[in-house]
Amino acid sequence: MGHPIISWHDEFVGEQGLQDQYLIPYLGGKQYVWITKDIRAKVEHEQAIITSQISVVWIAGLERTKKNHISVSDLHLMLTTKLQEIRSKIEKSKSPLYFLLTLKTGNDDSGNIPRLIPTTLSSFFKKLS
Repeated sequence: MGHPIISWHDEFVGEQGLQDQYLIPYLGGKQYVWITKDIRAKVEHEQAIITSQISVVWIAGLERTKKNHISVSDLHLMLTTKLQEIRSKIEKSKSPLYFLLTLKTGNDDSGNIPRLIPTTLSSFFKKLS
């Protein structure tokens, strides 16, 4: 679909377990966008995100749920639907951008609807506290 997506497996030759404190500056240095669903872990990494000048998309899953469980098909739906919008906004920006990517539960048979919600680091980290 024209989006350069690199998995951790390809980037790190299958080496699992790279800690966020090392991953964030690495991704920032390569001007990658960090797409992650590990929302709670970011409480510890606000300064690293700022210093690394990295844009971040937090996959938040279903709205109004405390658990961040989504299916693989929902994740694909979210990314397929919103990647072009994410890419376009980040390419136009002179500074890092931050987003929540959620699923809005459809009220009828339309299913779940992906939503991209721009956020700031300060408001995002305040919500987690």
